[in-house]
Amino acid sequence: MKRKTNKKWFFNIVEEAMFSKKWKNYAGGRIEIWHKDCPYDVDEIRLILPRRLFERVREVLDFQECDKFQIGDIFSEELERFIKTKKLSHRA
Repeated sequence: MKRKTNKKWFFNIVEEAMFSKKWKNYAGGRIEIWHKDCPYDVDEIRLILPRRLFERVREVLDFQECDKFQIGDIFSEELERFIKTKKLSHRA
């Protein structure tokens, strides 16, 4: 998923099916973390949240672009070093 942007990173929120009635008021999915030089996401964060909160996360983060970020213990600088080391980018 390549995007035309001046920013290095963007996020994609993906909802996944949850079939258990136990979780009927919840939504599950992932936050994919994309780098502009990579043909696929370089990391992802799994989520199970109350549906309203999941929708709010999607509204705030889906396709947001940035040059640097930290989500929990995931740092953009660390992922960039990994991309360069493993030669994952289009430009490698």
